[in-house]
Amino acid sequence: MKEQLRGQKATLGAIYGFFKDNYRVVVIAATSIVPLFFIALKWKSSFGDNSPTGILITKGVFHIVHALFLGVCLLVLFSPPWSPRQILPGMPFLAHYYLGALVVGYCAGYFLLVCSPALATRSRLHPLLRIVGYLGWGATVAMLVIVPLGLIARNLNQISLTNARLLDACMERTVGTFPTGPLMIISDDARQLAVMRAHLAKTGRTQDALFFDTQAGTYIDYHLAQKSSQKGWPETFTTTTNRGQIRPIYLIGFLMEQLQKRSLVYLQPTFGYYLERFELNPHGLAYPLSLAPTNSFRDTPPTAADVAANEKFWSEFDRDLLPELQKSLLDEDAPVTPPLKAYLYAKLHLSEERNLTAEALARQYARASTYWAVQMQKLGQWDAAAKHFARSLVLAPKSVAAEMNAEFNTTRRAGKPAPAAISKSVEDRFGRYNDWNSVIGDCGPFDDPRFTFEQARVFLKGGLYRQAYNNFIRATELEPAALTPQLWLADVNIQLGQPAEALRIIGDIRARAGDFGVGSTNESQLIRIEAAAKFRSGDKQGARALLENALADANTTDELRLAATQLYLQYGLFAEAVAQFDFALAKNPADVLSQANRGYACLQLNRIPEACESLSRAVELDPSNSVVRMNRAIALFRAGRYDESRADYLELLATAPDAYQVHFGLGELDLAKKDKAAALTHFESYLKFAPRHTAEYLSVSNRVVELKSPTP
Repeated sequence: MKEQLRGQKATLGAIYGFFKDNYRVVVIAATSIVPLFFIALKWKSSFGDNSPTGILITKGVFHIVHALFLGVCLLVLFSPPWSPRQILPGMPFLAHYYLGALVVGYCAGYFLLVCSPALATRSRLHPLLRIVGYLGWGATVAMLVIVPLGLIARNLNQISLTNARLLDACMERTVGTFPTGPLMIISDDARQLAVMRAHLAKTGRTQDALFFDTQAGTYIDYHLAQKSSQKGWPETFTTTTNRGQIRPIYLIGFLMEQLQKRSLVYLQPTFGYYLERFELNPHGLAYPLSLAPTNSFRDTPPTAADVAANEKFWSEFDRDLLPELQKSLLDEDAPVTPPLKAYLYAKLHLSEERNLTAEALARQYARASTYWAVQMQKLGQWDAAAKHFARSLVLAPKSVAAEMNAEFNTTRRAGKPAPAAISKSVEDRFGRYNDWNSVIGDCGPFDDPRFTFEQARVFLKGGLYRQAYNNFIRATELEPAALTPQLWLADVNIQLGQPAEALRIIGDIRARAGDFGVGSTNESQLIRIEAAAKFRSGDKQGARALLENALADANTTDELRLAATQLYLQYGLFAEAVAQFDFALAKNPADVLSQANRGYACLQLNRIPEACESLSRAVELDPSNSVVRMNRAIALFRAGRYDESRADYLELLATAPDAYQVHFGLGELDLAKKDKAAALTHFESYLKFAPRHTAEYLSVSNRVVELKSPTP
């Protein structure tokens, strides 16, 4: 409930921001709030002038105002350019239309009453007013008949097309590709999931299906609600007392648990942490999930049977549904037919209304078509992929992924070089999309070397190593002579525990250095990656020799020295790291990072005086750095300078009272000074704040027991 209300608040805030200082808010209020406010008040029959003429004028004004409100609110129902549906497409604005309906009902009743034939028969009524009354009553009755017929004529075909021929057909074709047996249907879009659930309920096929909304599914409360609304919902998260958010690792485990009992089917091509353990198997608009192989990080390509089934799906779609769907998509340049309809639309300033449901379906098909086109390109079927991209652009002309992919596909099939690198940032090509998540989620994946490489970097930054790995591989396949994707791929192999593969890539680059254009800068990157791979594979001496040989060169770049130092620290070569820090500090004694890291390395080598000196210098340069101050407190303690160490710990404690490492250090200081009571207090504070189930936590627990035990 809180999440829904938060979403509603955000939407209303966005609408307010859009309409603030904007004439459109006045237009919308004029057809809802303003007339409702007017009719809600009880007005006098005159404004101080009680003469017959004054009363007549007052009543005339009221009649005109009611007629104006009635006419405007009726016209809004036909969605002219200034109606809410046209001003902000996609927003329901149901409250606005409900208010407008109240105004229509009240004003119609007003004229049926004041123009009633029963009143028109009064003998003292002027003949002209009697005629006007009959005309007003008849016009009101006529409008109450004509307007619904006009709305039916304007909307019935669109409703029939959308619900009966497009929406049902889409859902039925999707269901037709589902695996048999129990299912869990998964979606990143709550609306799409709701439509599928409604369709299966209508056709009586929900008994073996569960429906999982991934956006809401990260909350415990969602699972509690589903337990009461979906029969057979798993109890995985329904018995916990924690009502917070669920970590991705547990959600992955949740789906793995369900895969043992039922088939898992996604309703759209997706990305994210689920695909670190699962693979999508495209079947039209459905994407059954299977566990990713454990002996390889490569995605499993579609089989020949999968290709045949998907090509058949899209061929039937092009024949049966695409023409109907295209008819429902608004073409602003198309003339309005037939002539009578065109005449009425021109007089009422109306235009063909956008079918938002059809547009949503078109985007859904376009994204799926783009995804399948990318799969076909990966299989080397570039001509077939071009047809799928063309379909995507027909359905969603503003699809960034389809546009870029189609551009590269055309270049590739023509045998021309890949398009030049983008001069601006990749994100500048996204247009109306804010980031990678939104563009990939709405348009589908990229298969253009320029975008695929950047997509891989985004995945890597988000900790999606498997998906990053596959995109880096794809980037190297699309541009085999590009060095940068090869280097990133080697780096990812190291992070994934495949140093041998990283060394193979580096060896291939060195063997074809001319093809890759390896220079001095790139050579430094090669040395860094090769050394990291050797360290990871256990060849510590080989990595050390490689780095020492490179660092002995007077022309070695600062970038390589920094990378080598980081590797030395990572793999415990602290003496070598200190030598590099000394080199850096000789050039810049005020380098805080080098001073701090040198102190840490000396601390690990038990060179305590040097550690105290470097860390003290780092604290002077950056007094607010808590990590450096903590290391200095430890070094001072080991040097026996207890009072100085305590001063550092107390300063840290003042800014972070729940820092369990500080309480541990203070406890050690108190024990060194034989103050057991004070030590016990700090160790108990450590147990309060520190993470459990660690060796240190167990050691401190035992120490607390010893301190509480009576002295023999």
